[in-house]
Parts: sequence; C-alpha cells; structure tokens
Amino acid sequence: MPEAKDTLSRRRLLTVAGLVRFILPVVAMMALLTVRIRSVFWPFVIAFNLAGAIDIIVDYYHGVEFDLPALAGELGATYAIPIIYVPVLMITHFAAFYLLVRSQLKAARAIS
Repeated sequence: MPEAKDTLSRRRLLTVAGLVRFILPVVAMMALLTVRIRSVFWPFVIAFNLAGAIDIIVDYYHGVEFDLPALAGELGATYAIPIIYVPVLMITHFAAFYLLVRSQLKAARAIS
C-alpha cells in the first residue's frame, strides 16, 4: 500500500503544481494589462513575485523529498531544468524583489 500512497501524493503534487503554473502567468498578464492603473498594478506585481518565489521554494522542498539527485539518470536531458532553470528563476525573483523595494524606498524619500 505504500506505493498507492506515494502515487496519490505525487498526483496531488502535480495537480497543485499545474494549477500554480496556470495561475501565475494569468496574474502576470493581469499586471501587464493594468500598468497604467497603479493602484491595481502593484498588488498584481507583488502577488506574482511572492507566489512565484513561494512556488520555487516549495519545488526545492519537493525535489529533496522525492530524492531528485537519485533520479538524474532517469530524467535524461530534462534534469537540466531543475539544475539550471529553477535557480535562475529564483535569482530573478529575488532581483525583482530588490528592485521593487528599492523603487519604493526612493519614492518614499522623494515624498519626505
């Protein structure tokens, strides 16, 4: 029965991951569509960056939980995705956070 439980947990994981990967681009597109409406734009940008960073952190956790390095031979060339692409995504999310905070600090200084 452990195999059934493992299969069920992986199925749930893939369902949640699929939903997140569908919703995040929608939020990003909404942010792009509302660029001229600042009161709506910034919440979309912040939501996209927070949700994206949290998603990547959860993906790191699942990679450790499923012992991803042990599966390297089975994944073939797609092993490059978690090894190269995911860290680059994390770096861009933190860079976006930095730029957001920096621009907000500059605006606050300009006001006072």
